[in-house]
Amino acid sequence: MPPISLFEKLTLVLRGLGIIPHMLYAAIHTRSPRKIRIAVNRYITGALSISQIQYVMSPTLSTYRAFTSSPLSSSSSSANITEIPGDAPCRLLWLGQYQPGKKVLLYFHGGGYVMPITKEHLMYCEYVRSTVGPEDLAVAVLEYTNTPGRRYPYQLAQASAALSHLLASGVAPADLVLGGDSAGGHLVLSVISHVLHTHPSVRAVSPALAAPLAGICLLSPATTFRVTADSFRRNDGRDIIKQSTCEYWSAQLTGGDSGYWDEAEGGGWWGEVVSAPEDWWRGVAGVVKRCLVTAGEREVILDDILRLGETFEKLGEDWTVERVLGKGEIHDSALMDYILEKKACGETTIRSAKWVGEALGIAARV
Repeated sequence: MPPISLFEKLTLVLRGLGIIPHMLYAAIHTRSPRKIRIAVNRYITGALSISQIQYVMSPTLSTYRAFTSSPLSSSSSSANITEIPGDAPCRLLWLGQYQPGKKVLLYFHGGGYVMPITKEHLMYCEYVRSTVGPEDLAVAVLEYTNTPGRRYPYQLAQASAALSHLLASGVAPADLVLGGDSAGGHLVLSVISHVLHTHPSVRAVSPALAAPLAGICLLSPATTFRVTADSFRRNDGRDIIKQSTCEYWSAQLTGGDSGYWDEAEGGGWWGEVVSAPEDWWRGVAGVVKRCLVTAGEREVILDDILRLGETFEKLGEDWTVERVLGKGEIHDSALMDYILEKKACGETTIRSAKWVGEALGIAARV
């Protein structure tokens, strides 16, 4: 965990105590345990600084090791880790053993590029494996560097390196789905943009795709770091995350010397994908066969997700686009089903898992 100052430790304790009145306030206004948990999570992400969040959360690798040795995992009890060296070193953390000919889901976790992975991300990945068939699907989870340790596009470089590694290792594009939730969905979109238009500071995907990828699974994807859509106003206070939190996290990722906004203003849409003109996506059918885009009715980034989905449907490309709007769902509901300890998976979770199997040509088990 990254070090924090004594002052930050003291304020962490005080803000932790603030959970109690927020729980009581939420309990007075609703009898729904789910809504109380949403209110508490909204308070925590809004009250803590990024350094405090990263201090209290376990690093991605530690969470993965603990998960694979727990009863929650259907994988082997020992962790299976692939080290990828290079300009942007990273790791692939495997759920299930990969063998030649096996299907692969390359997964990028969410968390605003701020949070490391949670066990709930891994629980969702295991749910996908159990739905598709554990003997048919292995999941490779990318451990990327959180901001502000490194700013965008460093994470794109790591994701590109991960895709290159899998292709070089013999994974056929038709056997590979890229998936991600929230910021992870943003990273998927950045990678597809990078294949179409090589980012000037990121190595090209190599070997080049010999055929289109089986699909991309975008779960409540972040499509922009501008916090201006009307859904921020409509759903602020209803979603798991607040508008002010999105503004704070976005500034950490795109600020400093990242050159993020200069790049977007110059017509480089690797990060600001929702604003990209249709021409940016020309040829996407040669990169990926099909696309799933999900959103929740009550999430703050809803309008931007809908806008992206509309753009994809209008492209006229020879690919299949499916959109799922989860009734009553909040941001990243595939993850929140586990964080909020729902008794049954929601619409987005169920459909996305089955969709991965369909994209890979495997009939779902459940």
